[in-house]
Amino acid sequence: MAKQKKTLKDYEAMTLAEVRAEAKALKLENFMELSKRDLTIAILKAQSETNGFVEVSGILEVMKDGSHGILRTEGLLPGDNDVYISGSQIQKFSLRTGDEVTGPARLPKDKEKYLSLLRVETVYSKPAAEAAKRPNFRKLT
Repeated sequence: MAKQKKTLKDYEAMTLAEVRAEAKALKLENFMELSKRDLTIAILKAQSETNGFVEVSGILEVMKDGSHGILRTEGLLPGDNDVYISGSQIQKFSLRTGDEVTGPARLPKDKEKYLSLLRVETVYSKPAAEAAKRPNFRKLT
């Protein structure tokens, strides 16, 4: 059985010592000098060089204009490990603020602040295609 890669959320739940142990196992350089966030990004970058992406999950916050959204990976408040999700994915799957979303994300490119979700795989642990079929409860009354 293949060892499952850890997600961003897994690393957030770990202590700094545990993250450093992962970095040591991956033979990352200068890992003792990095903050937990920088170390997590370095580990995920090493993973992404193999896979091309990292797995993420979080609670979606859709911006008021609907142009994009942010997956909050550390509770509901903005954090360093938030993930950008495009407006086209939000529309395609009828996503709403508060939805729990998972999928692969790429690391930030130059001058980008957030990881970017490549595709929505699940919404509330169900296939993303099913999310588009959910009723909008505000329109039911």
